[in-house]
Amino acid sequence: MYIVRPFQPNEDEYAAVVNRYNIAWPDERPIAIEMVRENDRDWPAAALNQRFMVEDEGQIVASASCYALYWQHQPGTIHLSFDVHPSHTGQGVEDPIYHTLLAYLRTHTPELNILATSAREDRLDRVQFLEARNFQPAMRSPQSALDVPHFDATRFQTLSDKLAQQGLPIYTLTELYHQEPDWKQKLCDLRWAIIQDVPAVEPPTQPTLADFERMVLDDPALDPEAFFIAVDQHQARANGVGRLIGQSNL
Repeated sequence: MYIVRPFQPNEDEYAAVVNRYNIAWPDERPIAIEMVRENDRDWPAAALNQRFMVEDEGQIVASASCYALYWQHQPGTIHLSFDVHPSHTGQGVEDPIYHTLLAYLRTHTPELNILATSAREDRLDRVQFLEARNFQPAMRSPQSALDVPHFDATRFQTLSDKLAQQGLPIYTLTELYHQEPDWKQKLCDLRWAIIQDVPAVEPPTQPTLADFERMVLDDPALDPEAFFIAVDQHQARANGVGRLIGQSNL
């Protein structure tokens, strides 16, 4: 019999959350305990973020959560997620998870209008589970991948120099630190401008500079040497690099 209970924020349970996710999604970006802790610490107190654990005979076999996207806030919209150990997938664990989340939301979110979640099309069990509960597709997000060992980098070796000669140099975030006094605000504004063109089910919520620092700059996974910013120097200022026009980061 599956037992669904609230998450306890201790080392063992954070480890269980990380373990369930990484095992359930071995070909996705792996997560680490500190990443999950950091996310919980940074989550605004006013935004819902409740996690549950699922036990079977004393062993944690799944984790689940319901949360409000504070960076894309829409009143009455709540997102769900759950990660199940492969040995228990399709064994009936999804039902108690779903009903526990619904019961919690009925008590804590009186104006609940939309439940949103995501599913990969190659995980038919998850798709069928959601379709059986009247979830409808709202957006598809294709994924692409680069076969790095077979990538021909020689085609692009001179591209940065050519762009720089045209007044469109590419800076790393480290370089931007030292050469642009207003780099934080300009990078925040650039990100907001780019987000307007990113497909989404619901419109984004504009972050404050403090939100941007918390979500992007304080991310433990951020590598300033692998964060690149394109600049238009045709609008350069005496004490800055110019207008930020693009970004890409690992």
